[in-house]
Amino acid sequence: MCATAVYETTKQICFPEFPLCNLTSSTIFFAGCVGFCISSIIRQREKAAQHELLRFTALVEHSDNAIISTELDGTVTSWNRGAERIYGYSAVETLGRHISFCYLPEKRTKIGIFLRRIANGEAIERFDTQRLKKDGTIIDVSMSVSAIKDEPGKIIGASGFPEMLLPERRTEKELHLRSAALEAAANGL
Repeated sequence: MCATAVYETTKQICFPEFPLCNLTSSTIFFAGCVGFCISSIIRQREKAAQHELLRFTALVEHSDNAIISTELDGTVTSWNRGAERIYGYSAVETLGRHISFCYLPEKRTKIGIFLRRIANGEAIERFDTQRLKKDGTIIDVSMSVSAIKDEPGKIIGASGFPEMLLPERRTEKELHLRSAALEAAANGL
């Protein structure tokens, strides 16, 4: 309805003297105006989407929290400054490599299991584990892992959010494990 009204108004303003039987040029003019407007709207939306993507990229890159993403085969696709701080590897050193470089050798077999679970849409709850820093130091981290989906919703990768465990948290965890072991021993008596 609105397009018809714009068309009729444009036809009357721009071509008032043309007979009704010769409206081809006014139709072409109107179509050109509509095309120009649509292309202008598309350009504005593309620019807004690019701006939002740049803003999101800066947010991730400059976050103090470690944010790592991989493809479903384990290839690192993003590694922010927070991850650099925790692990000691720069983004240049990690991008394109398999994520196994920061896993302890005995835990590397779990990578495929986690990635398959994520690919199958399974949620993985936060868990505590150990990782390997560039200098060979073993660190305790609390890890959150989730799926990365493309526009239609297909799972295309995984994102990890490791947080270093503070000494107090490690002590608390150790006390909890010792308490559980003592309780199990007492129940066995």
